[in-house]
Amino acid sequence: MSEFLEPPPRVRPEQAPPVNPPPWTGRPAGAPLGAAVGDLLLAQSELATVRIAYIDAYPEGFELEIRALARVAYDDLRRGDDEPGPDVFGRHWPLVDEPDDALPSQLLRIGVRFADGRLATNVAGHDRPMAGPTMWPLSGGGSGAVRGCLPERAPESRFHQGYWLSPLPPPGPLEIACEWPVAWIPVVRRRVDARVIIDAAERGRAMFGDGRHVERDGRRWRLGTGEDAAWINDGTSPGLTITSAVPPAFDAYCTVELPRTHEDAERERHERAVIDLLDRHTPPQPWWLGYLDTGASDVVFPYAPRTTIYSGYGYVLVQAGPREAARWRERGFSWALPELMFPADRSWLVSTMWDDAWSSIGGSEQLVDRLLSDPLLGPRTRRVPLDQDATPPGHAAI
Repeated sequence: MSEFLEPPPRVRPEQAPPVNPPPWTGRPAGAPLGAAVGDLLLAQSELATVRIAYIDAYPEGFELEIRALARVAYDDLRRGDDEPGPDVFGRHWPLVDEPDDALPSQLLRIGVRFADGRLATNVAGHDRPMAGPTMWPLSGGGSGAVRGCLPERAPESRFHQGYWLSPLPPPGPLEIACEWPVAWIPVVRRRVDARVIIDAAERGRAMFGDGRHVERDGRRWRLGTGEDAAWINDGTSPGLTITSAVPPAFDAYCTVELPRTHEDAERERHERAVIDLLDRHTPPQPWWLGYLDTGASDVVFPYAPRTTIYSGYGYVLVQAGPREAARWRERGFSWALPELMFPADRSWLVSTMWDDAWSSIGGSEQLVDRLLSDPLLGPRTRRVPLDQDATPPGHAAI
């Protein structure tokens, strides 16, 4: 059993192509329909307790949350230049100048083995082996007392870490193992009946319907696929020109800077002006709305499958219209409109990448002229030739 909590072999297995399971980087909003396991003791010693906080299942996999309490000073769990806090779950193992042929005692090793022998651990990297499963870290963190606490108060450190595992396990026993040498926990394993997870995933499957539509506002909306985005993927490539975001299929191109303010009122005026201008310029027809899954942004339909666009980015792509584009997403720290918009006839495209402070637009000469002459948007709009750096003045492309 212990062999699957040891450093991974130097020869990597054949890798599967990237896929887009439900949110890798956080839990979907709302109560999970596929709750399978809650608050289960995994391991315990005189110095620490490790618990399975929950297992929630989805059609393509399950989420595992681990929580640990250690009577060890926070600083004593650091490894070298381990900032900003102890990396007890090994998200960044090995650190710079740290050997990769032995696991530090501070690492809390977590592993999962399916009934058919397939396994994944948090110390084997985040590759996508052909046979699976993939164990991908979600959100996590920790806190605790530092050295020098008063003698009558023992130091205490708390940690939590979520993992996304895909695919679902086959029927049979699912083994979840842990080992934490610094906290005196040897290799310990806990068995869970995989049928509990499989059945929970079936309950959650109701959120997906036929997998091709989502429901909102009393209507069914069609989800996009790779075929609907192929014309974008085939026409764009990484770089500094406008074609990193917009295919070279239009008569004119421009960038429109986003407001440099955190005031909601000004950002809302900007977004409303964009939607109103596009709506006036476009004959009645559906629009494709693409919500980029950054792990922190609202994708409106968190349970929906992702469509891969550009260089492996996952979007929730849904066919709706200007009204939905303007009001579906809850306002977050930045852009409230979809990161990607284009009408069914593909007469224009608006793309706002997550790390850019501007939108890239391709369309007709008339559309770009209207943007340039708009009282609010015009001062922020700049016409861009296809073969030149599209980065607006005063900005830096990341």
